[in-house]
Amino acid sequence: MNKKKWLALMCIVVSVGLTACKSDRSDENAEAGEKAVLYTKNGELYAASDEKMTVCLDSGADAYYEAEFSEDGQSVFWLIPEADGSGELKMQQMAEDTSPVVIDDRVKVFEICDNDEVVYMTADEKIYLNGESGAGEILTEKGTLYQADKSAKTIIWAEGSDGDTSLFMKNTDSEDPIKQVDGIQSLLYSSSDYMTLVAQKQNGIYFTENFSEPEKLPEGIVNVLGSCCGSIVYNRQDGYEVNSYLYTDGQEYKLDKTINTGIFMTDEAEKKAYVLILENERSVPSMYSIDFKEKGAMIHRDDDVSEIYSAKDGACYYAKSTDIGSSKVDLYCNEKLVESDIEVGMAWQTEGSEAIWFAKDLDMETGSFTLKYCEDGQVTEAAKDVSSAKLCADGSAFVLTDYDQTAQKGVLSLYERGKLAHIDEDVKEIHLPDIAA
Repeated sequence: MNKKKWLALMCIVVSVGLTACKSDRSDENAEAGEKAVLYTKNGELYAASDEKMTVCLDSGADAYYEAEFSEDGQSVFWLIPEADGSGELKMQQMAEDTSPVVIDDRVKVFEICDNDEVVYMTADEKIYLNGESGAGEILTEKGTLYQADKSAKTIIWAEGSDGDTSLFMKNTDSEDPIKQVDGIQSLLYSSSDYMTLVAQKQNGIYFTENFSEPEKLPEGIVNVLGSCCGSIVYNRQDGYEVNSYLYTDGQEYKLDKTINTGIFMTDEAEKKAYVLILENERSVPSMYSIDFKEKGAMIHRDDDVSEIYSAKDGACYYAKSTDIGSSKVDLYCNEKLVESDIEVGMAWQTEGSEAIWFAKDLDMETGSFTLKYCEDGQVTEAAKDVSSAKLCADGSAFVLTDYDQTAQKGVLSLYERGKLAHIDEDVKEIHLPDIAA
């Protein structure tokens, strides 16, 4: 959006009561795309690109709202719906002396495609793509917006009625024609980018990769567990028992063990998946890896694994505990202990960063905890008395600390290179935090 002109045909400049609240600070500036957070205070929606710039975007944010930064962090899009579920979709640049722009005033949902385009669905179920020209291309007169993927430059939407739905995919970065898969009765599985689909059609279950011609799968599929590199893993009924299978290149391979927990984490770079399996009457599962390069060869990795947090570039982070009901677990990476007694379910590795962040010493009364992270095998404490945190791809983090539960107010800071930089105070909440009590 920055450095591009939005035409008046679709965009109306808003100036009443919405001025930028700026704070110039002296520290060296960083790329806004690396550090950006949305938060609310006193019923207003704010954006901060780092410790130098905060912008007051809108009022009425005490109710439900949607908000998202552009991929480079230089623009913010947001929607505060009215009673009917639709409202004004607005955009504002993270810069001095800027004002909000209304893209459309009847929007129900929206997704950011990349820096120059936003796709949204209106109250009458029309789907628009608004880009560099600002002209507002209509993708469909009646449909349901599924998602836009910034990295893949794709938009996914559906048209049709229950039992006869078509899924569509448009690549916003090329002139390729729109692709579609027709005749879907129900969608049994989709990867996060919708490029891998398993769908129930009238005459069976079909698999498609990148919206190619669907392939009919064997009968008896119970559930699809996950996918990796154009292959899928599913459970299938074989007589009186259920077995797990890898399906790749049109061939089906039976796995050595049946995956009975549904926990499935992929490492795309290594072409592996990590799964949890309850076996031998154990109360806590064991972890196995599945090698997609070797027709689904399985290797036992560890026992007493209660959670898998992430798997990336050969590093698999997971939790171990002999007590499945405990609130404390031990954090491991590739069978090596990282930290003991972290809070269950409170660990996160953000895309683009090698560090894994986690919470310790949770106070159940105040909801505060100590935030730590592990990078290159070294554990570092970032902040104490944290109630929530938004992690950044460059290894920094926005943290909300010193939170007063009665007043619903805390202090927002940016943690970076061992230091906390003050952003704002009287903050009610971080929008979509990665870690929170």
